[in-house]
Amino acid sequence: MKYNTSITLHSFSRVNSPARRMAFKGLSALLLILAMTIYWRYLHGLSHVSNPALVQIVSEAKTLVKPAPDIASTAPVLPAVKNSVSQMPSTLTPAVKSPVAQAEAVPAAATPVIAQPARSAIIKALPASIVAQRSPASRPLSQFKESDQLLKAGQQAFYNLLDAARAYPDAYGFLPDDSLQLARLGAPIQVYQVTEQDCVRYRAGQPVKPLLKPMARWEFPVFIGDQIRCMVQVTYSGHNYVPGDGSKMLGMSWNKILAKWPASKGFHPQLLVNPEIPCFYFTVPELDVQNVTDTNEMIFSDDADLSPAAVILASWR
Repeated sequence: MKYNTSITLHSFSRVNSPARRMAFKGLSALLLILAMTIYWRYLHGLSHVSNPALVQIVSEAKTLVKPAPDIASTAPVLPAVKNSVSQMPSTLTPAVKSPVAQAEAVPAAATPVIAQPARSAIIKALPASIVAQRSPASRPLSQFKESDQLLKAGQQAFYNLLDAARAYPDAYGFLPDDSLQLARLGAPIQVYQVTEQDCVRYRAGQPVKPLLKPMARWEFPVFIGDQIRCMVQVTYSGHNYVPGDGSKMLGMSWNKILAKWPASKGFHPQLLVNPEIPCFYFTVPELDVQNVTDTNEMIFSDDADLSPAAVILASWR
């Protein structure tokens, strides 16, 4: 057997014909191409995992891998919220407890959402005294401006009175030994009126005070010590507060009225006028008998009788 094979190879190698050389080259090229094809398919199968077994293994591995949870959005934030709530005043605790309790009830697998307390809830929980301090003033700013203008007009009327009183002090109620440097201006006194319709409907015994309607007119008392010497008038024209003249007679009358019915005993005399009559009237609402009296009655007698309201208001019809 060995002998025959060696003879055959030896005889084949010795053949040197062109046809045999071409056949040998073609066979060699075919083998080379086949080997390269097998090697390429081997490499391509590794890169794309064409093996069905490997594909199944890779897919199962992907299903087993789960993304890690986001640490920043998990429940450990809750202790910090609790600490911030515990540091807040006790009055604010009711407004914040509810969102924290809701956050604690959220399951661990879910991402908790911490609700911020509403501003209105915090304001309602504040003490009433703090809310009142932060609230705007109850009176409109325009009223403060009007009050300032009224006082300025009263001061101007007061200065005008002092200028005139330096030449004629008695004409404005000042006594010979009074020093004008000691004169001071008192608080304004509102002047009221009773409308004609109310005068017509008035019946004896009916309270007078509810019928009083404020006018755009005030009287400022001018004091020396605790005694009124004169009254200066201020009116409102619809645009400006206008300083007016002084009245010695009204000052003398009002001084006696306040002395007889003082506020310390619960009396609050009211000053009123009838626009058709050039004089002043007053009423003391706290008295049992409803009254409206001419202020000039108090000049000559401290014990002057008060006029019944029914009589005076009937004369104003």
